Amino acid sequence: MTQTASTTSNLHIFLNELSLHGQYQNIQDFKQAILVFTNTLVAIKQHQNPRLPERALYRTQLLYTRSAINSEVFKASFNQIPDKGLQQRFRELVFNQGNAKDWQKQQRHSADATYTSEHEEDTPLQSNVTQTTLAEAAEYMLQGFMCLLVHFQASRYSSLLNITVIKNGQESIALKGVETSTEWEKWATSTFHLYDPQTQAKPSEEQTILHDISRFEATSRVQQGRRMYRERSTGDLWCLDNQHRYKGTHFEVFDRHGEHKGTATLDGVLDITKREKDRKI
Repeated sequence: MTQTASTTSNLHIFLNELSLHGQYQNIQDFKQAILVFTNTLVAIKQHQNPRLPERALYRTQLLYTRSAINSEVFKASFNQIPDKGLQQRFRELVFNQGNAKDWQKQQRHSADATYTSEHEEDTPLQSNVTQTTLAEAAEYMLQGFMCLLVHFQASRYSSLLNITVIKNGQESIALKGVETSTEWEKWATSTFHLYDPQTQAKPSEEQTILHDISRFEATSRVQQGRRMYRERSTGDLWCLDNQHRYKGTHFEVFDRHGEHKGTATLDGVLDITKREKDRKI
């Protein structure tokens, strides 16, 4: 069996404590990893785009007990970081209940079930990850929620596109993860078809409100080399203006008779003050 499709628009972000396993050799490497991890969480929280779902962060107290610098536990290594400002930012993001919730307080996965992942340890090949973030995120996915893991740098998960978790030897769940703010941006752009107004490329239909087939349907008409779409509720014709890029990218909107009605944002907000009276198709 595989996971069901997502049934909620929220995105659940899980901080993967298992990506800490003593991979850092000194305080400088560990400090850099904390900085990258913090910047990634800031990017996730502050990313503004109408097409991005609400984001909820989840962590676990198990993070404190994981190895950071060699075999030293996280808390001991963390307290050695000389940059107290960085320490404070990390604590605020990770351990402030208003930012990241402790999933163990409302745990979804059953401690009686068995969750394994072949990526967790070298031996045994299928390691038990029950009562860890991997199991909790996997259970969220099985219940129809959209999830993403955030890893610490240079972990055993760094090169993996997916982390496979198997529940009770039957249900297979593929978990996605990121390590940096750049990886987050790429994943979000690909997953939610976001358009970056700073890019030189023109947006595709999938990167705009036209992806909503409940609101729009494609027509055989073409304007400026772009297919026109009909808004189902009004009969209005929408077409991406091929003459603009960057932040000026918009739709030209015409009524069912071909009269210009105004322009609209890529997210589908019509502005009738931009109507050109003598313009028609």
